[in-house]
Amino acid sequence: MMYRAHSPEDGGNGNAEAEREETEYFQRIEEHFGQRRGGPLILSPKDWQLIQRWHDEGIPLPVVLRGINQAFDRFAASGPRPDRLNTLSYCTQHVETTWEEYCRTHAGSQESRDQRDAQKPSPAILHLQEVARACRRAIADDLPGEASRAIEQAATALEHLAVRVEAGELDAESLDAAAGVLETQLEQALALPGDGGPDEPSQRRTDLRIPRFSPYAI
Repeated sequence: MMYRAHSPEDGGNGNAEAEREETEYFQRIEEHFGQRRGGPLILSPKDWQLIQRWHDEGIPLPVVLRGINQAFDRFAASGPRPDRLNTLSYCTQHVETTWEEYCRTHAGSQESRDQRDAQKPSPAILHLQEVARACRRAIADDLPGEASRAIEQAATALEHLAVRVEAGELDAESLDAAAGVLETQLEQALALPGDGGPDEPSQRRTDLRIPRFSPYAI
């Protein structure tokens, strides 16, 4: 991964959170593009410059991910093709169009663009993102390949749910149901002989300390 280097003038601890956020912004876009592409890809310097521009322009991460999704969906809808998307630049128009739609949707607000960008995600989005991170931390443990793949798929699906919540596509009831389905699928993939019933967390899930998927789970 190739992120922008920060100079000493950027400051010390005061900018640590900003640097962490920027690194996560770059990493999430790189990972999401690779996942939608269906295989690993080393982004070009031009691609990294594009991500930097999106970040500097204040385009929120969920908006970028949604634009990437739309680009891949349109590419797939064009019919069977022997090639795959090999550059993030293909997604530029879709990301910028999604950003324009987002801005129009929020145009009635009295807040400035900087104030909107500074708003923290909703608790539901924060929960989904935290569970996705917990899943990816669990992958680092000594797990069979099938279990690791199931956890990675769950993390990606949770991030996609967060994007949909940010876009206003899911209400609380729909989110609770969708998260419950994902959690059940992961439980089935992680189940070991001797585990309890379907409503009880698997021992492997408990050991990995993966939280409940739904923000509304009791």
